[in-house]
Amino acid sequence: MIGLVSVKHTVSDCRNIRDIDPCVCLNNRLVPNKISINCVGDSIDDYNIDTILDQLNQQLLTNPELILDSFRLTKTSVTVIDDNYFGVLPFVDIEITDNPYLRFDNFTDSSLLAAASSTLKMFYAASNDLIADGVDGSELLKVFNSFASLESLTLKDIGIDRIARNTFDNQLQVRLRFIDLSDNRISHIDEYAFFELRNLRSLKLDNNSLVTLAANSLAIRLPSPVPMLLSLNANRLSAAQLSPIVFDNLQRPLILLIKSNQLDYFPESVFRQFIESDDNYFVDVGDNQFVCDCQRHRWLFLMKPHLRSKVINMYCNSAYSIWHYEDVAETNCF
Repeated sequence: MIGLVSVKHTVSDCRNIRDIDPCVCLNNRLVPNKISINCVGDSIDDYNIDTILDQLNQQLLTNPELILDSFRLTKTSVTVIDDNYFGVLPFVDIEITDNPYLRFDNFTDSSLLAAASSTLKMFYAASNDLIADGVDGSELLKVFNSFASLESLTLKDIGIDRIARNTFDNQLQVRLRFIDLSDNRISHIDEYAFFELRNLRSLKLDNNSLVTLAANSLAIRLPSPVPMLLSLNANRLSAAQLSPIVFDNLQRPLILLIKSNQLDYFPESVFRQFIESDDNYFVDVGDNQFVCDCQRHRWLFLMKPHLRSKVINMYCNSAYSIWHYEDVAETNCF
């Protein structure tokens, strides 16, 4: 037929990917046309990573049957990821770890371009020097709001200092289930930061600098019957700085980890509805310095045994659990 050109299909694996040293191409054993690119080592720097990714772009464009399943950038000398860095590569998973000089100050959704907006499922970044002092780290989080296929987002130990209002406000982002923002400098979560994440299953905020949680800091707009893990371990949260409805506004069954904070008592206004709800599973409050006085904790001893079991690792300035003092409480508190 006039105007048509016959195209011979080539082998869909790493044999089509050349000239990307010192990065390496790895085949997927189960799916031959899926490949992974690993760039590991300090010999990879700003100069050769540009050349490598340019080569990769060209070769993927000439082999459209190839799927770039994952890209790994680890322990390199790369200093910057700027707009158009990844060209037209339709990534599925991206892992960026232990790059001591890497900065994300100019990282935007354009850095991954439209090619990845419908394919990116996992983004993992940890232990990089990503955000300079004085730069609003919440802007980096908003970059990932446009990726509708994103399922898992990890940004650990990169200097994020706050989570802004409506950070995740894309109603089409229904696949995002796992967020890990541990080991940052987060001191504040604005209201409605996670509001549209209707299918969120795990939110980890461990080892940050949170002091307070307002009523809608963790609010999610649509309720769900599916349990969610909320981990707030190793922050600076005090009982007086927790809104009475902060956990209610998540609107789903909850497993709550709030260990190693600054809780000196277990406030009834915050936790009574949590404990009495059949939906919620348990709250682990280990390694807090509780002062188990009658005035503030009488309500716990009045609860039925099966409800008490939801409060885990509550110790009272000693080696003994609060329930060890039940006889004393019956004598002195009632």
